[in-house]
Amino acid sequence: MQIDKSLVTSRLDLRLRWHFTQWLFREIYLLDTDEKVGEINFHRPPIGDEYTPVGTVEVGVEIDEKYRGNGFAQESLKAMWLWACEQEDIKTLRYSVSATNHPSMRIIQRFGFTHIGQQQDDVEGPEEIFEMICEEFKSRFSQN
Repeated sequence: MQIDKSLVTSRLDLRLRWHFTQWLFREIYLLDTDEKVGEINFHRPPIGDEYTPVGTVEVGVEIDEKYRGNGFAQESLKAMWLWACEQEDIKTLRYSVSATNHPSMRIIQRFGFTHIGQQQDDVEGPEEIFEMICEEFKSRFSQN
């Protein structure tokens, strides 16, 4: 039997598109009222590129102003990172943040991520980069 190369390509493309969707944008809602609180997403799939090594995921979170200060960012980040650490081949969690974003700096310090350097973001300007190995994150937070 001869393999139809266009069918194989189509299947592979579909699989890749499905794989990528799990790394995209998510909205955050309150369970009891179904009100939208904010948004959270991975910056890109963990396939490696000029910004992020293979096996590393970086997440961004935005909480609507009226809901800030209630722990929703921290709770959402924890859930996303725990989920990511259960995925195949994810080894490292990364978070980059402007040093002037004091609430986000406090959150990442509470989690205990290690400062590994700085980068220049095209939109946000200079950012501090923090990382933690998945195994360490899971051992600290999977039961809390």
